[in-house]
Amino acid sequence: TTTSLIAAVLDAAGLDPTVINGGIINAWGSNARLGSGDWMVAEADESDGTLVKLPATVAVVTNIDPEHLDHYGTFDALR
Repeated sequence: TTTSLIAAVLDAAGLDPTVINGGIINAWGSNARLGSGDWMVAEADESDGTLVKLPATVAVVTNIDPEHLDHYGTFDALR
């Protein structure tokens, strides 16, 4: 996944990130890892709107689709 790829790149660069992922990352055998570095990589989704409460320095948006219109009402509100 994008989350595990970014986490692996940061780890290989010696930045020892904290990671929270939706699924197991094979390299670590877990979906979460507490690193000692300044970076945190978190997988998040837009299903209930709480994504906007996640403070971020950098965000990678891999797709936007009308999947959760039951929460947002319209596609424009989701965007």
